[in-house]
Order: sequence, then structure tokens, then C-alpha cells
Amino acid sequence: MPFLIQALNFTGYILWVVTAVVSATVCFFVAWIVVQLHIHKKKELRRSRIREEWNIILAGLLMDESASGQDFALPQDFVAQLKKPFVRNVLANELVRTRQSLRGNMAETVKALYNQLGLAECSGSLLRSSKWHLQAKGIQQLSVMEQQQYFDAIYIRVNHPNTWVRNEAQLGMLRLRGPQGLGFLKHLRYPLSEWQQFNLLHQLQLQQTKNLPGLASWLLSKNHSVIVFSIRLCQMYQLFEHAPQIGGLQKHRRAAVRQVATECMQHWGLHTEEPAVALYHAFSQTQTA
Repeated sequence: MPFLIQALNFTGYILWVVTAVVSATVCFFVAWIVVQLHIHKKKELRRSRIREEWNIILAGLLMDESASGQDFALPQDFVAQLKKPFVRNVLANELVRTRQSLRGNMAETVKALYNQLGLAECSGSLLRSSKWHLQAKGIQQLSVMEQQQYFDAIYIRVNHPNTWVRNEAQLGMLRLRGPQGLGFLKHLRYPLSEWQQFNLLHQLQLQQTKNLPGLASWLLSKNHSVIVFSIRLCQMYQLFEHAPQIGGLQKHRRAAVRQVATECMQHWGLHTEEPAVALYHAFSQTQTA
């Protein structure tokens, strides 16, 4: 009987200890979450104040027709704030976002401001991060701001294992070099998703060019998604000279290639069953019509 009482007392003690530990752990995590939310809220408020202040300054600079080059007069108190990494990160984000929505001289003004404030190093530090989302962000900032000195650092990431980094690097090639940036297609080890193909085509449309060196070789790629993308390029830019090659791709072993090739030929009004020679003559007649 005394043994049973001792056992019950010990069990009760263990339960009390476990309950106390669990309660303390729950309280710790609740307190940690509350603290993190408070810190996040303070950062957001600070970020909002910086954005508001900067937007007023930027609006004045964009409206000032006398401002040119990298000779922008900025408020000294704001310049002093730029010594803080947090402020520089916020400003780099804001300038990139603003430039993406502008064209012409205003876009160049934003780029000149970015260069004047030395924010490329700030974006470059993101590129060197071990975190994939920061690398992707750094690539976007540097390519939107046309920082050609980072071309090699971005190029080596077109085959990055992470999809987001890889996609941003591929888009970065077009922003930095235009259609010549598509040279990465001949070395591409990963498939181009439908969404990424749409993004690349959209970026090319913004640049309004039909100069696509290497297209014939891309149509022979071992990467079937590169072939699909190349056919879509031909269709978008009406590159009829590649009709014979595309006609032959209607017999490709990949169904996706066959489908896109057939759609392209039908879009051009060419008979899909015609051999390459007949397609070439059809192309010639289209050119002389």
C-alpha cells in the first residue's frame, strides 16, 4: 500500500512537471510571435515612411526638366539616411518598381538616380546571398537597372537548380542584352515552362526587334521546350524563312513540338502535309505577293 501511494505521488509529480514544461513552452512561443509581429509592424511603418518621403522627392525630380545626368540635388537629411542598409534596400526596391512602370526619359532618370546613389552594390549583395529568393530579387534589380557589369554573374545562373532564380536570370539576359541574350538557349539544361516562355516573349515584345541570331540552331535543340519556344518566336515575328524547318518538325517525336509546329503552319496558311521543298516555294510566293 505505501508503495502504491508513492507511485501515485511520483506519477502526479511527473504530470505536474510535464504540464509546467508544456505551459512554459507555449508561453514562450506566444511571446516570441507577439515580439516578431511587433518588429514586423515597426519595419513596415518605417518602410512606408521612407517610401512616402522618397516618392515626394522622386516626383519633383521627374517633373524637373532641368535635372539631367547624375547631377540630382537631393535633400541632405535624406542622403544621410542612405548610410543605413535598411533604407538603401527600401530605396533600391522602390526605384526598380518605379522604372518598370516608366518608359523613355523618365525611366532613364530613375536609372541615373540608382547609379548616383550607388545602389548597384546593394543589389549585388542580394545576388551573393545563399537564399534563393534574395538571389532572384538581386538579379531582377540589377537587370532592370541595366547593370552590365553583373552580366557574367547573372548568366551563370540561367541553369540554376532553383526555378525562380533560373527564370529571373533568363529574363535578366534579355533586359541586359536584348535578343542576343537568348544565347543561353543553346546551353539550357532545364525545360522552359509555359509561363516562362510567355514571360520571355513578353520581354522581347517590349524591345520591338526581329533580330534573333541563332534561331535556326535552336530549332534543332535537344531540349524540346527550346524548340517549342523557337517556333513561337517564328510565329510571333512572322519569320517565314523557317517554314521548311518548322514543317519538318511536325514529325518530331515529342507531341508538344508537333502540335506547336502544326499550329504555326496553319497560322501561316501553309498546308501541313507539304514537303520541305514545297513549303519553301510557298514561302517564296508569300514574300513576293
